[in-house]
Amino acid sequence: MGRILALDMGEKRVGLAISDPLGVIAQPLKTIQRQSNNQLISELKKVIGENSVEKVVIGNPMRLNGDKSRMTIAIEEIISRLREEISIPMVFEDERFTTRMAISSLHQMGKKVGKARDKIDQIAAAHILQLYLERKRR
Repeated sequence: MGRILALDMGEKRVGLAISDPLGVIAQPLKTIQRQSNNQLISELKKVIGENSVEKVVIGNPMRLNGDKSRMTIAIEEIISRLREEISIPMVFEDERFTTRMAISSLHQMGKKVGKARDKIDQIAAAHILQLYLERKRR
């Protein structure tokens, strides 16, 4: 079984997390500094190839009332382009509150948030992926 990659997409950074080969545990992978959509897609393709990824889970930043946010629309455009270049399944997962969960996780580890923006993005992606994995197991 291949791995599942999760994306926590932001305007400046994209946090990545990856599952173990059995699809049970999510772990932070890395943060991509986003310079352009072309650069982001190129780096995502590289990560997908290097890690034998069979599915991508994308955090969907919906508004609390369930409506699409401005960022949701921008993410959908990027994922549409990525789908043109990679033929693996890509699904959206609700990401509301995952950044807060990531910050809470850092606090529990005794770390300060200020200089850990990259880690927050990775941990948020891990939360998105873990939520997806748990939902799929039910």
